[in-house]
Amino acid sequence: MRVVVSPGIYSGPTNKNLNLTNGVSVVGLAGAAQTIIDCADSGRGFDISGSLTNLLIRGLTIQNGYAGAGGGIRCVGCGIAIDECVVTNNCTDLAPGGGLYFDGSQAVVRNSVISANNAGFWGGAVFSLGSALEMDNCILAGNNAAMGGGAVLCNGTNLIVRNCTVISNYAGGVVNGGGIAVASGSATVENTILWGNDPSQLKVDGGSLTSRYSCVQDGWTGTGNITNDAQFLAGTYRLQSGSPCIDAGISNTLSSDINWALRWDDPA
Repeated sequence: MRVVVSPGIYSGPTNKNLNLTNGVSVVGLAGAAQTIIDCADSGRGFDISGSLTNLLIRGLTIQNGYAGAGGGIRCVGCGIAIDECVVTNNCTDLAPGGGLYFDGSQAVVRNSVISANNAGFWGGAVFSLGSALEMDNCILAGNNAAMGGGAVLCNGTNLIVRNCTVISNYAGGVVNGGGIAVASGSATVENTILWGNDPSQLKVDGGSLTSRYSCVQDGWTGTGNITNDAQFLAGTYRLQSGSPCIDAGISNTLSSDINWALRWDDPA
């Protein structure tokens, strides 16, 4: 079933903590910029649980959530894709997953911006426990976690981060890892820029992490990794024409960036 959401700002008790049924797609008709779920600092946008598959959330902004685990969206035991969404300014109180929380789920997050979220524990933008999580063509910026994984905390998860920009996130605590942190499980980072995360870009506290063909400010051993300044265009996360990241990645099928602008190609 496909639920199409008209443009507007949706708030109030009937427009948050939403659960879905099997096979449901929720799609913002005019995209995330014009289709907003505002939780008004109480509750989360979606709270999904059960043995559900083939779920899709597309073209929505989820903002101003305040909850336990998963300030913006919580998924437990689900198969879900989150596409072309903005998850911003959500918060958890002494719990993980300021923006997104996955537990025992099969999840794909793509073409989305996850920014300015805060977790009172692990995973400022994203926390994943015992899941398979793939993130592709996303921006994770300005998120904070009290105890580790300013952008992403992987715990017992098979995590893939590909074609993403992970920038200016912060984490405290023993695990720390301002960008991506692995407490247990495995993470693969590919074609990704990690820059300005504090206190580090990548951190392994347990499990394993492989990075390749990525721009990692602090450096990380792996095929094709570089440490050069990515050279973003002013006020954006797009690359300047002379960026050392152009043609430094591994070939894939993505011809455009998160803004649907053509990716640079400099065969010379």
